[in-house]
Amino acid sequence: MQKSEWDTYWNEIINSNKLNKTIEMLDQIDEEKNRLKRTKDICKNIFDNYQAIESSLKEVEEKTIILLKDIDNIYLQSSRVKTVDSLIVKVINRRYKYINSKKSRYNQIDDDNYVDIITDLVGIRLIIAHMGDWKDIHEQLMIIFPMNKDYQYNDDDLIERNEAAMQALLPHAYYLDGEKEIEDMYVENGITAKLSNEGYRSIHYTVTFQNYYIEIQLRPLFMEQWCMCSHNYVYKKEANSNHVFLENMSRTLENMTDMSGEIGDLMKAVYEGEYYVKANGNAFLMNENGIKCVDKLIEMCNNSMKELQTLKNRIELEEK
Repeated sequence: MQKSEWDTYWNEIINSNKLNKTIEMLDQIDEEKNRLKRTKDICKNIFDNYQAIESSLKEVEEKTIILLKDIDNIYLQSSRVKTVDSLIVKVINRRYKYINSKKSRYNQIDDDNYVDIITDLVGIRLIIAHMGDWKDIHEQLMIIFPMNKDYQYNDDDLIERNEAAMQALLPHAYYLDGEKEIEDMYVENGITAKLSNEGYRSIHYTVTFQNYYIEIQLRPLFMEQWCMCSHNYVYKKEANSNHVFLENMSRTLENMTDMSGEIGDLMKAVYEGEYYVKANGNAFLMNENGIKCVDKLIEMCNNSMKELQTLKNRIELEEK
């Protein structure tokens, strides 16, 4: 790419992502630290290098999909190679967030080491119908990508990239406040449990294969819709003036997606006989645990209705 073309591209990506002030701050910090490379130069070199390795990443994506094709109980599978636009924005934001953090691997990220630091250049998403299926799929993933028995894993220390298929980082899972039983199950299965304050539930695996890092996300179908809406409409808050309204809608969607998951789990439990349901005229006989589950659904539904009504009370008709 010629310099004039790069300058045009750079200005477009900085302006569209509202990163002008971020770049100014980074340049100032780099100057204070006597660093020779500036963010724009780093990103230009990454842009050029990424064009050269993108085809290799696509091959790794395809080979990883083949490795995962026989895993049972996967409802939906998707994959992608990170776009160069997304990569450059991530590099800028990570440099800014961690530039003064000595503990983070992002502290020194540049064009020479970004492939060793960013672990989701290839991303795989495994969607399951019920979160209750996670343990079986986790065990299958740990067979395909085993732990390195000669390596002492720490929370954020990566194994160096290599050809073999193995875990590059301890798997970690996000759970919600009050889910003590789920947290304990994760820990018992060698997964680092992390509390989510934003309603996010998922298990993340960082693996190495064919000399690249790959991120595999495992989450239930009901969570996928919330993640997509939250990322597209709420996460990009600087790009939309209606952020507060969208945040409120996201919380309602979070509750409803949780309820959807609970309904799915209830249906599965009834089908498998766990909650014992038997028709009794126009009524249904059910054990105590099943009734508690239905009561929980009613409470979740009522909470969602209250949130929507509260939001509705704040809405005024626009006068033409």
